[in-house]
Amino acid sequence: MNSRQRVLNALRLEPTDRVPFCDAVDDELQVKIMGRPDFDDADLARKLGLDGLISSHNIYATPTCARHISENGRSFMGHGLIRDHRDLSQVKLPDSSAPGFFDELERAVEKNEKAGLPTITALYYGATECVIDSMGLERFSFALYDNLGFIETLLELYIEYYINLIGRLNAIGVDCVVYYDNFSYNTGPMISPNTFREIFLPREKQLGDTFKIPWVLHMDGNISQLMPDLLPLGMNGLHPIQDTNPQTNLKDFKARYGDVLCLWGNVNIERVLATGSPEDVKAEVRRCFEQGAQGGGYIIGSSNSLVDFLPLENVLAMADSIRTYPS
Repeated sequence: MNSRQRVLNALRLEPTDRVPFCDAVDDELQVKIMGRPDFDDADLARKLGLDGLISSHNIYATPTCARHISENGRSFMGHGLIRDHRDLSQVKLPDSSAPGFFDELERAVEKNEKAGLPTITALYYGATECVIDSMGLERFSFALYDNLGFIETLLELYIEYYINLIGRLNAIGVDCVVYYDNFSYNTGPMISPNTFREIFLPREKQLGDTFKIPWVLHMDGNISQLMPDLLPLGMNGLHPIQDTNPQTNLKDFKARYGDVLCLWGNVNIERVLATGSPEDVKAEVRRCFEQGAQGGGYIIGSSNSLVDFLPLENVLAMADSIRTYPS
C-alpha cells in the first residue's frame, strides 16, 4: 500500500496497513528539515516520513482586510475593510478562469502521482471566516443584529467563488481538499449555534454538496457545540482536533464520531511540540495512537500545522515516533 492509497483508505474509513502521517509544514521549517533549499514535496515526504503534505497551491480566497508584515516577512491580518454595501467593490476574488491559474496544482498532481503521494489541497480561508475577517469581529457582531442582509450578501460572494472552484478541483486530479473555516475560540464558537444554523449552515451545505472528491473540514478551537450541525455538510474528515480544552479531546471525538468521520491531527503544539522535550513528544504521539488509531479512520498529525517556530529536534522526534510506533 503506497501513501496515496493509505490516506484515501483512511478518509474512506477503510483498512490501512498503518496509520498515515500528514501535515502542513511551514516553508522555513521545510528548509530546516531538509538542510538545503532545493527539494520538492516528495523529497520532504521521504525525509520526514509523511504520507501526504497539505499545500495551498495559491488558489484560495482571502479576507478583505488590512495586512501587516512582520520583520521576518510573515503576513498578518489586520482590521477588516468591509463595512457595508458601499465597500463590496473592494472584495477582490481570485480569477480561477485566468490562464495558468491551476498550473502549480496540475504540476503537483503529476509529481505526486509518480511518487505515490496524494495531492492534498488547502483552501485556507473558508467562506464564513472570510466574512468575519473582512468585516472585523466587532463590526460583524453588530451587523448580525442590525444589518443581517449585508452579511448574507457578502457570504454569498465567497460561497459562490468556492462552489465554482470546487467544481474545477473535482476534475483536476486532486485527491483531497482541506477546507479551513475557523470561527471558534477555545471556549466555543464566535457565532451562536442558532445563528449559524439559520444563516451560515445552508450556504456551507451548498458548498459541501459540490464536492465529488474526499474533503476534510478544518476548524480550530472548541467546536463541540457545532458538531451536530456540521456533520450534515458531508465531509469525510475533521482536522485538526485542537487539544486546548476538554470538549475537543481525541478520545471523546473518536467515540462519538469515529464511525462517520476520519479524525486527523491532535499532536499538541502549544504544550508539547513548541515547549516540551523530545521525550514529551514521543509520549504525545503514543497518546494519539492509543486514542485515535483503533478501528482505523485516523490520520496522525499536529493540532494545527508544523510551524516554523517549533524546535527542529521536536519535529524530528515526532516523525521518528510515528515511523517506529509501536516498537
